[in-house]
Amino acid sequence: MRQFFILTHRWIAIVVSIFLLGTAASGAALVFEGAIDRGLHAELWHVKPGAQRLPIDTIVARVQSRFPDTEIASVTLTAESDRAWTMSAGPLLAFVNPYTGEVIGTRTAAQSQGTIARRLHVFHVELFQGKIGRSFVGILSGVALFLVVTGMIVWWPDKLIRIHTGAHGNASILICITPLASCRRWF
Repeated sequence: MRQFFILTHRWIAIVVSIFLLGTAASGAALVFEGAIDRGLHAELWHVKPGAQRLPIDTIVARVQSRFPDTEIASVTLTAESDRAWTMSAGPLLAFVNPYTGEVIGTRTAAQSQGTIARRLHVFHVELFQGKIGRSFVGILSGVALFLVVTGMIVWWPDKLIRIHTGAHGNASILICITPLASCRRWF
């Protein structure tokens, strides 16, 4: 019976690990999500630093005059001297030079969703499958956590003398719990 559980544990782990490796790799790349977008769309994000930034209300007024039919809903500032500020102007995200108040470019919501960085994020969270994908990632994370627990149970009889708390065991638990926390809305 023990051999059956060991074999079952291994095969389930192989199948689950294929998907979890994909989500783990995309998660590792997501650490650089903002940098990826700024690197691929430098024309929107990069500005030539000036002597002094304009006051925020002046910049908001200039953007409001450029898009008179919309209201500025949010302003995102940055401490970086060579980076544009962003403003949500109705359905558009406006990239603004904080030194001149000039609108460098805009993005619609659809354009924002189509960037490589955003597509990477969507793959990581829902495997490009919407709510079903989000649920699938949550279930896989639950199965992986189950595998960690059953792995300890299956291997415990051989390890009674020595308790193994190495990197493999600790990493396994973290790898399983993190995606479960991110799909809390599903549970």
